Amino acid sequence: MGKKAEYGQGHPIFLEYAEQIIQHKEYQGMPDLRYPDGRIQWEAPSNRKSGIFKDTNIKRRKWWEQKAISIGIDPSSNQWISKTAKLIHPTMRKPCKKCGRIMDLRYSYPTKNLIKRIRKLPYVDESFEIDSLEHILKLIKRLVLQYGDKVYDDLPKLLTCKAVKNIPRLGNDLDTWLNWIDSVYIPSEPSMLSPGAMANPPDRLDGFHSLNECCRSHADRGRWEKNLRSFTTDRRAFEYWVDGDWVAADKLMGLIRTNEQIKKETCLNDNHPGPCSADHIGPISLGFVHRPEFQLLCNSCNSAKNNRMTFSDVQHLINAENNGEEVASWYCKHIWDLRKHDVKNNENALRLSKILRDNRHTAMFHPARYPNRILWRHHPQSIFHRTGNCTI
Repeated sequence: MGKKAEYGQGHPIFLEYAEQIIQHKEYQGMPDLRYPDGRIQWEAPSNRKSGIFKDTNIKRRKWWEQKAISIGIDPSSNQWISKTAKLIHPTMRKPCKKCGRIMDLRYSYPTKNLIKRIRKLPYVDESFEIDSLEHILKLIKRLVLQYGDKVYDDLPKLLTCKAVKNIPRLGNDLDTWLNWIDSVYIPSEPSMLSPGAMANPPDRLDGFHSLNECCRSHADRGRWEKNLRSFTTDRRAFEYWVDGDWVAADKLMGLIRTNEQIKKETCLNDNHPGPCSADHIGPISLGFVHRPEFQLLCNSCNSAKNNRMTFSDVQHLINAENNGEEVASWYCKHIWDLRKHDVKNNENALRLSKILRDNRHTAMFHPARYPNRILWRHHPQSIFHRTGNCTI
């Protein structure tokens, strides 16, 4: 069993919020709402391997799919589940589970890049304090109150980004600017701002991370700076575990990243504008071969997909195998061969992704016990048989 969070069941303000959420009409029918002792089952992680709530994450994903359909969102569309969470939330404000601080769930708080832009303004000195947890509306108001009308001329330069390239000239009226930022700029989810809590359905009951930005960087071990820095290293390390033509694959990835014509290509999902990045159809972090074949996804779609496969991904990989290509590396091939034909829809594909992710953890655990990699290659079933017995 994993280590319980140091903040226990949660701050009293959060616990009150949780009770209000489960009573709200938008969340009626949520599966596995409470533990046997009556506590709300707020978190439903996808990596549970046993127990009566092992499949809660999958049950709740089905609930979110039905909720999305009921409000007119296509569950096959890009970021459908986070869009659903944002649309049904009754207030778009949530207290932090650890400290109880209530924050806006919209993109409302200055990022490091915005803070840097403000610091570069010639009239802003060190006496002007900037807190990354201060709402953008309050921050802009303070800027104007301290430095006067010249701030209005610089607001377009401060706020422009990929999501909002054309900032209007709204004159020297503070209320007009604040209304535009609140009603137009924030809903555009600009990269200059960040949300008070990241969307996280179906893992969290209300669809948002339990910890707000005020506490996530130090209370969530996965968000510690030293761990965040290791993510890129860890991902690259997967390449040394998997088979494939690394030279050709890396060369193609570089071409996708630098070629001006490819940069103009739109995303595979809903024709989102580029530039796009190279997405492994079979994630190398799950053990698939590092092949010189990718699909183009915009950064947001690629990030949202992570190492989860879709039904079409699995079908594409099977077709590639039928054409004589090798798609699965040595440590996942046994399970891939055992379960690939069980995948009939996106839900099955997610289950297989989870099984392969668990298998990767098993594989990375076993070097200390099985240092001879040759044994692994010739007898993978003896090492990974438990994971392969999971049902899809």
